[in-house]
Amino acid sequence: MKHLKLFLTVLLVIQQCHTFFKVDAGVIRRRVGDGFIRVRGTRFLLNGSPYYANGFNAYWLMYMASDPSQRYLVSNVFREASSHGLTVARTWAFNDGGDRALQLFPGSYDEHVFQGLDFVIAEARKHGLKLILSFANNYESMGGKKQYVN
Repeated sequence: MKHLKLFLTVLLVIQQCHTFFKVDAGVIRRRVGDGFIRVRGTRFLLNGSPYYANGFNAYWLMYMASDPSQRYLVSNVFREASSHGLTVARTWAFNDGGDRALQLFPGSYDEHVFQGLDFVIAEARKHGLKLILSFANNYESMGGKKQYVN
């Protein structure tokens, strides 16, 4: 009976995965149209069509958006970027030290800063921009990678 339950559970998981993934020639890939950038050979694709990235770096977006009175700065830069044909922004999704730290200490996070990051993501989508989120860097003043390795 135990094996039957396990078999049925695995079968259910496979069935659910089949509805979300398309199997083609032994390769599993997500359905086209999910909004994620993919790679085929040397090309980027968005929803199956060629995607040409034209972007900018703005490390400060989450930092500013964590203060609701400063969120207009994020909205303004995304509006300007979009109006000039930019399609992607690289920004920090970390701040492990200093003012407005996302991670106060290992395993403890500031919800206000997470809300700022949520705002950045929502605002980018609103203006048709993709994001490249950096999760760590080498700057010790912002926590840096050293804190994660021995």
